[in-house]
Amino acid sequence: MPRRLGIAGLLALGMGASAAQEIQWEGYGTVAAHRGDDAVAGVRADGRNRHFSRDGDWVFDGDSLLAVQAQASHPRLGKLVWQALARDDVRHGARPRTEWLYWSQETESGWQWRLGRTALPVFLHSETRHLGYAQTSARPANVVYQINPFTHVDGVQINHHHAFGPGELKTELYWGNAKLGVPAGQVKAEQLSGLALRWDQGPWSLRYGHHSLVFDTAVPAIERLLNELSSGRTGCSNCASVLARRVPTRGIHSRIHSLALQYDDGPWLLSLEATAREANSTLAARAQAWYVLAAHRMGDWTPYAVVGEMRFREPPLGLQTLPQAGPAAAAVHARIDRYLQTPNDRRIWQLGLRWDFRERMALKLQIEGYRSTAEAGLGQSNFLEVPSPPPIGSYRGPVWDGRVRQLSVNLDFLF
Repeated sequence: MPRRLGIAGLLALGMGASAAQEIQWEGYGTVAAHRGDDAVAGVRADGRNRHFSRDGDWVFDGDSLLAVQAQASHPRLGKLVWQALARDDVRHGARPRTEWLYWSQETESGWQWRLGRTALPVFLHSETRHLGYAQTSARPANVVYQINPFTHVDGVQINHHHAFGPGELKTELYWGNAKLGVPAGQVKAEQLSGLALRWDQGPWSLRYGHHSLVFDTAVPAIERLLNELSSGRTGCSNCASVLARRVPTRGIHSRIHSLALQYDDGPWLLSLEATAREANSTLAARAQAWYVLAAHRMGDWTPYAVVGEMRFREPPLGLQTLPQAGPAAAAVHARIDRYLQTPNDRRIWQLGLRWDFRERMALKLQIEGYRSTAEAGLGQSNFLEVPSPPPIGSYRGPVWDGRVRQLSVNLDFLF
C-alpha cells in the first residue's frame, strides 16, 4: 500500500505539474543520535521506531529522517501537495513513504478544503511533528504525544480562517481513516474525526481539539494473553465476560481532548500542552498528560527546559479465580489485572540547548529523564522498552528501578 500510494503521488504530481503555473520543491531532515543509560530499560526517540537504546548504546536511526515536499499550484485548480518521508519505522522500515498527498482549494472568504492524506490536527506540533527545525526541543514531549500516535489521516479536511475579536480564529474539521505500526503490533483506525480550534492574538495562541477514533488492534502478545485467560485454562472464573467488555481489540471507541497555550514574544517562549483520553478498552487506557516548555532565545543560542507527566486512570478489571485453582492462580490474575490497567505513569524532564549556527540549520543537545511513578516495568510504553517478568513475559533478569536518562544530539536542517 505505501508503494502504491507513492506511485500515485508521482503520477498525481506529474499531472498537476503539467497544468500548474508554479511548482515548488522543498525539504527537511535530521541527522541524529541518542542513547539510554539504563541496563534494563531501553528508550526510543519515537514510539514507532523499530530500535531502542539500552545500556549506553548509541542509536543513529531514531530521530534521523529525510523528507521532500513538492507543491504544484494553479490559480483555478488549487494546489497539489506530496510529501515523501524516510525514517526508521516499525511498519515501513527505512523505506520512503507518503506522509502527505492531498489536493486543496481555497476561497476568498477564508475557506480551504483538502482531499487526500493530510496531517492529523490533534496537537500543537501536528503539522511539524517530524520537522525538527520548527521545534525548540529535539522532539515533542512523549507524555502528551503518546496519547495519539497517529500523524496523518486519509480523508477530507476543511479549514476556515476569520477575524474573531482582536485576534484570528482558525477552525479545522476532518474525517477519514489511517493505519499505524507500533513496536507491539498494528493499529487500524476505521474512523478518525474531529474539530480543532485555534485563536491567535499577538504573542498568544490558544488551541483546543476534540477528536474521535474507532479502531482495531492487532497485538499478538496481548491477543495470546487474552485468549489464554478467556479459555478458562488459568482458572479464571469471569475472564471471558470481563475481557470482552473491558479489553475489546476490535471496534474500540476512543475520544481525545487536547488543549495548548503558547506565548512567543521573540526572546521568550512558553508552551503548555495538556490532553486527556477515554475509551471503551484498556488498550487505549484512560489517561491524562501535560508538559510545559520554557525557552529563552539569546541570539543564535536557545536554552530550554521541559517538565511533564502522564497518569493512567483505569479501574481494576476485577478478574476472579475459581476456588480450586488456588492462591497462586489468584496472584497471577491479580498481576495481570494490574498489567491491563496500563500502570505506565511517569514524569519527565528535559534540559537542552539549541544552536542556530547557520541559516536553516540548528544543532540541539538534550538530556531527558524518565521516572516511573506507578509500578516500574509492568506498564508498557511505545517509547520505553522494559522486559516483562512472569506472568506477563519470561524475563527473569534484574528489576528496572523506574529511572532512565536519554541523551540526544540532533542536527536539523531545511533545504
